[in-house]
Amino acid sequence: MKTFRLSLILLALTVGSARADSGDSCAEAVTINQGTHEAPKAPYWYQFTMPESGKGLVISSVGLTTTDTYLKVYDACNGNLLATSDDYTYGQSQVIIYSLSKDDVVYIEWADNYSAAGFRWKLELIEVSPGDDCTLPVTAYEGTNVIPENAGTHFWYEFTMPRSGTKMTVSTSANTYIQLFTNTCSELIELNSGTAELTVYDVSEGESIFIRWELYEGGNFPWNLLVEDVIPGESCSTPLLATVGNNIYQGETLTTYWYEYTMPSADSKMVISTHVESYVSVYRGGDCLTPNIINSGYMNLSVTDILQGETVRIFWQVYDNVQLSWTLDIQELEPGELCTTALTALEGTNTVSAVPYYWYEFTMPAENSKIVITSEGNAGVYAFSNDCSNAEYLNSGYGGLILLEVSAGEKILLLWDNYDAIQFDWQLSVEQIAPGDNCQHPHEITAGTHEFTHSPHWYVYTVPEADKEIIITSVGYTSEDTYLVVLTECNGSIIQQSDDFEDTQQSQLSLTNFDAGDKIYILWSDYYTRNGFSWNLSLHDIAKISLSNPSLTQTVAKGEAGSISLDISNPGKADLDYDIGQSLGLSFTDNEDMVYIPSNASFNTSSGITVSLWLYLIEDLNCNSYNNFRYLFSKGSFVIPYEGYHVIVEEDRTLTWSLGTTDGVLRYHAETPINIGEWVFLSFTYSAASSEAKIYLNGEELTGAYWTHDWPVWGGGILSTDEPLLFNYATYEPCSFGYGHLPSYMDDFSLWNKALTQEQIRQTMLHQVSVTAPNLVSYWDFEEIEDGMIPDKTNAQNHGYAYGLDNVIGAPVNGWLSFTPANGSIAAGSSARINLTADATDLDQKNYTAQMTVLSNDPKHPAVKIPITLKVTAPLGINKDALTYTLEQNYPNPVTTETIIGYHLPANAQINLTVYNLQGQRIVTLKDGYQTSGTYRITWTGLDALNESVPNGMYFYRLVVLLPDGHQTSASKRMIISR
Repeated sequence: MKTFRLSLILLALTVGSARADSGDSCAEAVTINQGTHEAPKAPYWYQFTMPESGKGLVISSVGLTTTDTYLKVYDACNGNLLATSDDYTYGQSQVIIYSLSKDDVVYIEWADNYSAAGFRWKLELIEVSPGDDCTLPVTAYEGTNVIPENAGTHFWYEFTMPRSGTKMTVSTSANTYIQLFTNTCSELIELNSGTAELTVYDVSEGESIFIRWELYEGGNFPWNLLVEDVIPGESCSTPLLATVGNNIYQGETLTTYWYEYTMPSADSKMVISTHVESYVSVYRGGDCLTPNIINSGYMNLSVTDILQGETVRIFWQVYDNVQLSWTLDIQELEPGELCTTALTALEGTNTVSAVPYYWYEFTMPAENSKIVITSEGNAGVYAFSNDCSNAEYLNSGYGGLILLEVSAGEKILLLWDNYDAIQFDWQLSVEQIAPGDNCQHPHEITAGTHEFTHSPHWYVYTVPEADKEIIITSVGYTSEDTYLVVLTECNGSIIQQSDDFEDTQQSQLSLTNFDAGDKIYILWSDYYTRNGFSWNLSLHDIAKISLSNPSLTQTVAKGEAGSISLDISNPGKADLDYDIGQSLGLSFTDNEDMVYIPSNASFNTSSGITVSLWLYLIEDLNCNSYNNFRYLFSKGSFVIPYEGYHVIVEEDRTLTWSLGTTDGVLRYHAETPINIGEWVFLSFTYSAASSEAKIYLNGEELTGAYWTHDWPVWGGGILSTDEPLLFNYATYEPCSFGYGHLPSYMDDFSLWNKALTQEQIRQTMLHQVSVTAPNLVSYWDFEEIEDGMIPDKTNAQNHGYAYGLDNVIGAPVNGWLSFTPANGSIAAGSSARINLTADATDLDQKNYTAQMTVLSNDPKHPAVKIPITLKVTAPLGINKDALTYTLEQNYPNPVTTETIIGYHLPANAQINLTVYNLQGQRIVTLKDGYQTSGTYRITWTGLDALNESVPNGMYFYRLVVLLPDGHQTSASKRMIISR
């Protein structure tokens, strides 16, 4: 991924509007010979005719360019793809094609999704050695074979099976990967793959087996090929004959066993059981390579749909390497075991037989009624409409269920999943639909305690006054397992839902933001119970939070400290309890660190989008001059057909905002880099109506340019598919292919289904937007993570999950900021003043950003975050000699095992070099005493004064120098421990 320039944009637009020159398409491909060539741009097409047979064709850009290249080779325009290559080695491409004959023509497309620049590449013919390709394999023999020393990255053998009814085993102790194929080189069918030892069965006499070796450490090692007779029952092609009754295998102990059995009669079922820890499957038809599974189970299995005279295969996978003993029984099918022989269910008591599955049918006798099914059996019940040939799922439940909206005369199919396969009774009744049975007939209620007899049950509540907190709870009112859902209207959208509140089986929700007269619909239910229970709805006064300043800015001279105040008011009716601290964030310090948000249709915005978040970059993206972009977030595919959207942080810390639209791919690049070691607020917007993409940094729009090469870009809605949303998506290890995770902290990620205005973005930055704001799709506050789950604070409930994050909270705290008091309580109608101090003693002359979080019991704004900017100006006065005493940034940083701290003394001095944590507590003193002038390097291995490893996190080290004239100067720098 490269940084884009406006000249490149104009060039690409000019190319796109000009007539096609030679090389612009496959039909205009440039004819070439062997040698080195110069592609003037990308994409660009060439054609080459093979001058002779028996040669390998090498096409490569490796070592000839630093441009990221992408290569495809075809046998004709719009023909078959022969080979493709991308990132063969750090962005370049290379393919080797074998088996081309004289006069064969290949069409070569050089391109790259991320650059329109030209580059050099070469085409050459090479001699082909045996083993280089599947079409030129070396013949393998039984016994020991040797991979030659001069083998490349892979090596091919061919072996012809000498007889049927045998198995072939390939084994080696070398570090390699093995693949075994059959069929032909043009249409290989993989039989097995893995390392160390592989076995294949069911290969016929005279059939070729192709053996491909992936050579991690080169050739020059032996491997063995062994052909043995297959033990009866060991393979699909040599099954044992199963018999009714006990089947005991008498041969040596195996891990897999195959049997076959022919069904003797119609209307029968096969019942299989064993006491051996194992897994059993039954297959029908097909050959041994592609059998069709009928059913499978653990130790026991019942198969009902086998025809008379049909032969099936029975496969056992035994876990503990013990001898197999099992029982086969053929039993007559009972009425109800098949859908086509379903029993008629009666009102009253019905009985399920001791079989795994049992079917009933029932015809609804009356309108405006419900079917109530109950049972004490350990079983689930599933309801379907229509008949067996086109059954449509209606509902299901454990131990029973209630079916509403079934018309008179309509037939219902009921399937019992009998977990214990024992006989049990169940009851069916037809009852009039009563208030609370469905959303259309809810109970109207007021505040207080309520009770109902069976779930699910519906209620409707009219809010009597605004600015109240509504608490709905079953906690302390029942011992039943409950599930609570609150909706905006009957069959409307979900406001909130609750299950297992605070690890209980009960439910509780707190609701605000309602006006007087608003209605809410309340559903109480649970999949595992139909019992009724008591619950409570109550109203409470709420506290409110109001800030005198939504953001704070302070200018302080270097070496000085400044003060600023913040007033917190409570215009609510209850006491406001508050707790203040610097904002934290989610730590992405390892390549496995990632946040995964499962796919949801609400992510598929079309007409517009805004994505906002706070970001703190830990370090520069340095990959030894290799291209090194990183994903900030990603949703969808950015290979054809280019769907979804994502943002990339480029190697120079600039930003590229990309979207797949109905008119092509839009890429917008801003040239302003993100600073390292500062919290910044980023926003990315796109409007399909105006076809404009924008990028904002701390609420200010950044100038940028659109980038295009071979796609149209302007206009169109956003294309999205069923893909998850990923934060800090690391596709490869850092620097292995040029990119990996983004070393950073993130917080407050919000997704909107419209392009917000700059003023709306600034309000989002100041956290003045409610989580119920219009057009807000989802909002994730990374400070509230429990057991790896990142809750969506909106009603959409699109919860995310943190992967690879051991310490999910721990963004760096800015040492220059302090405040008091840190917590307290404010009475209704009162306010409190918070005093903040910004200390620029050890800071350089530039701007710094931080966040302060005010946590409170305001239910509408429980966490308000205040951006704080510190502007450090030139010092008011300083000893000029002190400027020559320098403290260097430690290297490497972050620290994994050890780091080096350097400093320079222009004159003899008394010095002290000490490491502190962010609370200002001393960790270890690295140097304390008199030193002569000079440059010094001190290595620290991350141990404290007690020689114990310090925890991961942010630290700072301070050099204090006592000058000869008695004046003291000091300097501090920060570092990160990340093991």
